[in-house]
Amino acid sequence: MMRCVFIFLLLLVQLLSLQQASAERFSPSDMAAFETLPILHEGRVKPLSSFAKVLLTRFSGQDHVPHTDISASAWLAHTIFEPVKAVDTRIFKISDRDLKARLGLEVSAQRFYSLSELTDAIDRTQAQALAMTRKPREELSPEQIRMLDLHEHILVYQQLLRATSALNALPEGIKALLPFDAGARNYLEIKQQLKGRSLDRLPTEATLVLRTIERGGEKSDLFRVLPRPSSVDGKSQQDVVSIWVSPWSSLLQGVPTEIEQELMLQWAGLATAYGDGQRRAWRESLRNMHGLIAPYTKQHILAWERYYNEVEPYFWSAVFYALALVFICLWFASSGRAMFYRPAALSLGVAVFAHLGGLVVRIMILERPPVGTLYESALFVAIIMTGIATFIEWKRRDGLFLTMAALTGCLLLSFAPQLIPQADSKPVLMAVLNSGFWLGTHVLVITAGYGVAILAGCLAHGMLLLKDPDRYRPALHMILLAALSLTAIGTILGGIWADQSWGRFWGWDPKENGALLIVLWIVWLLHARLSGDLRGSAYLCVIAALNIVVALAWFGVNFLGIGLHSYGFISGVGYPLGVFILFEILVIYGLYCYSIKRVERKGIDE
Repeated sequence: MMRCVFIFLLLLVQLLSLQQASAERFSPSDMAAFETLPILHEGRVKPLSSFAKVLLTRFSGQDHVPHTDISASAWLAHTIFEPVKAVDTRIFKISDRDLKARLGLEVSAQRFYSLSELTDAIDRTQAQALAMTRKPREELSPEQIRMLDLHEHILVYQQLLRATSALNALPEGIKALLPFDAGARNYLEIKQQLKGRSLDRLPTEATLVLRTIERGGEKSDLFRVLPRPSSVDGKSQQDVVSIWVSPWSSLLQGVPTEIEQELMLQWAGLATAYGDGQRRAWRESLRNMHGLIAPYTKQHILAWERYYNEVEPYFWSAVFYALALVFICLWFASSGRAMFYRPAALSLGVAVFAHLGGLVVRIMILERPPVGTLYESALFVAIIMTGIATFIEWKRRDGLFLTMAALTGCLLLSFAPQLIPQADSKPVLMAVLNSGFWLGTHVLVITAGYGVAILAGCLAHGMLLLKDPDRYRPALHMILLAALSLTAIGTILGGIWADQSWGRFWGWDPKENGALLIVLWIVWLLHARLSGDLRGSAYLCVIAALNIVVALAWFGVNFLGIGLHSYGFISGVGYPLGVFILFEILVIYGLYCYSIKRVERKGIDE
């Protein structure tokens, strides 16, 4: 029996490997070196794997080619090296029926389209899309925004199709028209044969075709894979690379530098190896390219980012948070049997480790604290909450904080990607945020304050359900004091940063008011507790409402779209935020009624 199972598993692995080999021309090991080649995109140098994932996710909403197992990197290689075939790959997601009707497409269940299927529709609606670009995005309808986004995605994709057209092999008919004995294979070799002279020296037929290719390359500046170093004494080569250029930009701007020419020749060899399926030549070209590019990049960071994208630590962390939640539910249902508590604690430990590991690697990649965007702040708030709750659970071992850690970790990691509609591209921060010191002090401290405040609110929710909440009051009080300290210090540090950046310490900006609101809320409830105005269930309800206050300060003020903190503005959160607030009010009211009835029942029993 065991032998049959083993043979079945072996056949399954072989079948999967054959399917992968048929879907992707080269094996994962052959693609690894390709994926870590550097490219300048969205203001920073990143590996090609990140570049491919960002673009494919924007086009299709998925990090692989829809309805296939082809990875983003394999799709990128196919697109830049075989553009004629790539135009038939269905990667553009169109699911809106009204948009399909506007584009003149058949209204059907089909959701993904290729460029060849959309060419006529894009040509018909190009004038409409151009008119939409002249209007503020806020004035456009959702359907118009989707159509405009589609046109922008098509333009980006067309640049990608032309990315290496100067280096790809020319048609045999064009080669026959060339007077060179050596037989130039691509545009780059023709320019080298001409030694910088004009294409007009070639036969008319060849010039016409090559001019057409050149005009297409004039607007192809997306694929910036060539470093252009400047000579500065006393600095390393990594520090003096001021710009990166695309192959077409390098060729059309004049004579390429030596490193640009060498790299373009290797890219041309890579394109040939890809077209012919030559694994040895593919590996050799990649080895040469990495050797040439090494002095101009931090290759270990590129490798880290590739592994970061491949492992997806936050996905697995969310999975183990959910698994811990399942085990803790079984533990409660079985009246506290250790057989369920231990796997719950182990799952939580794995989740926190993966979560923390992902943040550490992210810090190494970006070389800054992981709190520059709302997406990152959600990840950081989640680790603050789960980390503190896990530590307290390790001390108490009663299941409450384990439940809180698993539930909040799972919810926040599931919610965080919604803050980035297309993909987490790890963009370069705006100039006002480009300060490692203030990101590591003000933003880090105030964001940690959000996490501790939410933890206090979640604990208050749990205490309203418990028969004996008094044993958690010391822990709740310490968490509240920590939240007050962090938010107050963070607010003061923010004022100092504002004074340095904008020339005033305080300006009643919505973001500033939101941070102050949390401080005032905690101060008020602590004073009300000391004065006796708030006690028992009412006191816990006010603490539970701290979640609403934090949500308003964290996301609500960004929804307003006014103030100097424009880098935090987001759209589309008004409805979800309103639903969350209403839900929290109903839950808190329900917990309050339950707590009051429990106290009354306890008094009757006594």
